[in-house]
Amino acid sequence: MAQAKKNGEISMTYRFTQEKQDYSDLATGRVLYSVPGRVAFPVRLASELFQRCLSLYQQRGGTTPCVLYDPCCGGASLLVSVGFLHGSKLSAVIGSDADPDVLPLAEKNLALLTPQGLEQRIAQLQTLYQEYGKPSHAEALESAYRLQRQLMPLTIGLFQADVMRPLDPTRFPKSVDLVMVDLPYGQHTGWLHASAAQDPATALLDSLRSILSPAAVVALITTKQHKVVHEQFRRLEQFSIGKRRILLCASET
Repeated sequence: MAQAKKNGEISMTYRFTQEKQDYSDLATGRVLYSVPGRVAFPVRLASELFQRCLSLYQQRGGTTPCVLYDPCCGGASLLVSVGFLHGSKLSAVIGSDADPDVLPLAEKNLALLTPQGLEQRIAQLQTLYQEYGKPSHAEALESAYRLQRQLMPLTIGLFQADVMRPLDPTRFPKSVDLVMVDLPYGQHTGWLHASAAQDPATALLDSLRSILSPAAVVALITTKQHKVVHEQFRRLEQFSIGKRRILLCASET
């Protein structure tokens, strides 16, 4: 993979999703639900990061299907994108968030990864098209039918949790193999219970250690200004893309 350095920072080039594809089926507001003020995670980047994490996980002895967890899931667009694109590699998709106001949106989106939830969404889109006849509703229906053909049997989990505090392992069907989390950094979202005494990302990694499988890989997505260091996690890869810094790491114990 070709990489370039700018101001000492390694810039990411796409390794697994080199060819640009049409990800419009997974655009929020089309089939996925959306609300004002909630920003979706880029689909292509989600796919690339998942495949990088999966590759490292398998190099560490991990096997598929595996469990994916996002502890700051927001509206769950990242989880849903990965669930549709890479469902054959997954056994469970689990999200949590400290903000109770966002959980209803996450619940509706995660339900799209189930036959019942997607059928309900298709029925809603059919009704909209019958009532208004808009081309956008017809396109959304076509997207929903394509996504329906991609569905894989997955265990879906969602709960409220403050990852600044210890996580309850009973919330998970088994140990977590992959963690992908877009950390709150103040532009659209923030930490609800952050403390000046500890870096929230460090507290998050502390919480994750109790639920991770031995081969687990964690992807932390944050800003270039935020450098995450944890004594009990080893850096596997670190790079930047746009305004984001991404750290792939693994627990040492």
